[in-house]
Amino acid sequence: MPDNLSFGIPALDKAIMDGIPKGYTILCIGPPGAGIELFAKRFASAGADSEDVRYFSTSEGDDDIIKTMKGFGWLFRAKSVTINPRPRPFVQFTNDDRKAVAEIFKREMLRR
Repeated sequence: MPDNLSFGIPALDKAIMDGIPKGYTILCIGPPGAGIELFAKRFASAGADSEDVRYFSTSEGDDDIIKTMKGFGWLFRAKSVTINPRPRPFVQFTNDDRKAVAEIFKREMLRR
């Protein structure tokens, strides 16, 4: 897997042709309870040693993110970007909300 990055989940890497090609940007979006945040944390930790990782969160602050990752024994060396630092009950995001998050993501990635 020389030109690809691992998700940190061997079965998933195998299923998608040996991981993600280097240089690609991955955005994970899903409904509450789908496991997207846990998946994103695992992926961020898998690339922590070799990649410039950004971890975006709309519901957790840095302390919560680090605590969860340490609980699983995963590294956290990513740059964390919290879009909404106050936890809140589930809110249905509108298309405008999604566009705003995508714009923040795009701006942050251009800083690289």
